[in-house]
Amino acid sequence: MPQFAPGEAKTAIAPITARPSGMACEAELFLGPDELTKVASSGRVSFVSTGAAQSVSLPITMPSQEGSFHGYIDVFAEGLRFLAYKTKEGVVIDAPVPEPTLGTLGGTVFSSATNTPIADAAVVIVATFTIINQFGIIETPGVGGHTDDAGYYEFTHMPSGEYTITASKNGFESVEGIVTIAAGSNTLDIHLAPVVPPDRYATDGGEAMSFNENSTWRSMTLNFSSKYYSGIPVLFKAYRATVPYPFVQSRQEGSSNSYAIESPGTYREQYEIRRTLPKSPYPGGGVDYYLQITNHRSYRDLRVKMYLGTPEGGWKLVKTLGQDY
Repeated sequence: MPQFAPGEAKTAIAPITARPSGMACEAELFLGPDELTKVASSGRVSFVSTGAAQSVSLPITMPSQEGSFHGYIDVFAEGLRFLAYKTKEGVVIDAPVPEPTLGTLGGTVFSSATNTPIADAAVVIVATFTIINQFGIIETPGVGGHTDDAGYYEFTHMPSGEYTITASKNGFESVEGIVTIAAGSNTLDIHLAPVVPPDRYATDGGEAMSFNENSTWRSMTLNFSSKYYSGIPVLFKAYRATVPYPFVQSRQEGSSNSYAIESPGTYREQYEIRRTLPKSPYPGGGVDYYLQITNHRSYRDLRVKMYLGTPEGGWKLVKTLGQDY
């Protein structure tokens, strides 16, 4: 059925045949749920019959209320109704959906720890409302993208309204919130907090770090892996637990089966190795580190203590390796 807005003015062209010709006639078009109820009417429109089919213009203003209505035409002569028609189709009165106003949302994604922009952060907005697109399909507006090298994002031509916005980046906590886009330009800066490991200095193996040690009467081998500690300073202290005697003969260390071998040159009661933990080349990143320390002669009380650098510049003991044999 044809659809019109409430109060919209239209003119119907009705083909009417009234005989004989030359009669003074009136025609009325009205809309209603049935032929006894009029919710809108053209009023009686005068015309003179021709005795054949003739077109009569019937102007009418659509009802103010929404709904579906039938159409009826009554024809009168000398005040008496002598013809009655029901139109082939009725009308639907529905308030038009206003065209949405459009706005732009843009801003910069920062690290909350350093207040520096974050490049390649993902930003997504999804409307909390629906619209009817140009094809008559109901849809929920939404769009996503990534920040540029300066940490900037921008979404243009967005229907105004309320949106859920999320921002994420590897190594940072994701955030989600509500933003209202009004007509014109809108700005929203976002701050992401760096991910903090479950326990930055875990010592129980667990998710933060894991160890695989192999101690013999003369050497100690340590494989260390972690999801979080790439790039963090590490300190190893090797020493004899009971007898103060020079002992370290050689060490072998590296990452992912690429090892460097170096002799300390002199024997010391305590030998320190300071490194920055390397990142594993395998998918998923993290740390993959190998260390082997060989005891001089056959002292069986070799110990290795492992420390991680703290944000304050100090050292935190996270592991003690070795035992008496």
